[in-house]
Amino acid sequence: MPQIQTTLLEKLDLVAVAFSVIGVVLWAGLTGPFRGGSGPQSYKQWLITALVRKLTTRLSRNQMQSIGKPFSQTYQEWCKTNKADPAIVTLPSGCKGLWIGDHVKADYVFIFFHAGGFSFDGDVMHFEYGRAVMEELAKDNISSAFFFLEYTMVPYATYPTQLIEAIEAVNHVLSSGRAPSEIVLMGDSAGANLCLGILSHTAHPSPRLPPLQLSAPFKAAVLISPWIQFSPRQASTKQNQYKDFLTASNSTRWGIDYLAGVKSDYYAEAFNTPSNWWSGVKVSYVIATAGADEVLVDSISEWADRFKVSQSVRTFSSA
Repeated sequence: MPQIQTTLLEKLDLVAVAFSVIGVVLWAGLTGPFRGGSGPQSYKQWLITALVRKLTTRLSRNQMQSIGKPFSQTYQEWCKTNKADPAIVTLPSGCKGLWIGDHVKADYVFIFFHAGGFSFDGDVMHFEYGRAVMEELAKDNISSAFFFLEYTMVPYATYPTQLIEAIEAVNHVLSSGRAPSEIVLMGDSAGANLCLGILSHTAHPSPRLPPLQLSAPFKAAVLISPWIQFSPRQASTKQNQYKDFLTASNSTRWGIDYLAGVKSDYYAEAFNTPSNWWSGVKVSYVIATAGADEVLVDSISEWADRFKVSQSVRTFSSA
């Protein structure tokens, strides 16, 4: 990804941001005991959500990206800490794929797309999560590996570039000799958005996207809090506005930035799809999760109900 360029004003503004954040945390600390049902059950969660909401609202995208690290750098640091050998693949488009686990001998490969509204890179928690999944599966004598995609961030690329790169990642794993039945698509938030874009492409191939030739359905798709609607307007949007990290205004802003003037479609916003859109999707199992305190929980539940109408997949959803 290109070097993040921040203006002098943006750099100086970080000082003001620091004081602003301190003020928000102090205020949250004072008001937390009186949050009632409008806030998270945990006092700690109340403080954390207030902090993250303030940072993502107050900081510009450039500022957020400048204080973060590229996903591949985070990966190399994680590998060093965990005494693992980095395995980085450069895909034809130039973006990188990051392996953890023995993908040659693994029974299943998880292709993981990280969250961040397409504006922020993945974090160390994604690698920790992947390792935790691998360890749990190993208890049942199931070996697995994870392939994380470092897709291009907004504003350096916009829709449908990230979806094109995600399909490229799938094609790379397929070309290594993997059968689709040994592949699990997985992602959180914006990453789950990409999973759904890929599934849409399996049922309705788009000429705007790279070809995806599947000899069989994918084993599964795991959608963690999928970002399926950019401008949510359901009841949970207001009910959970002080409980979730995500805000309706941030979601709308990031969606506008991602589309960059291109009209939204079913590959970008799965919420807008009719039930029959999914009837030919090539996947054996789909798991969609949403937390009860999330802004998008109603959107996800409504979409899941329509998705279940399809008889071609077995679906499970939880809130």
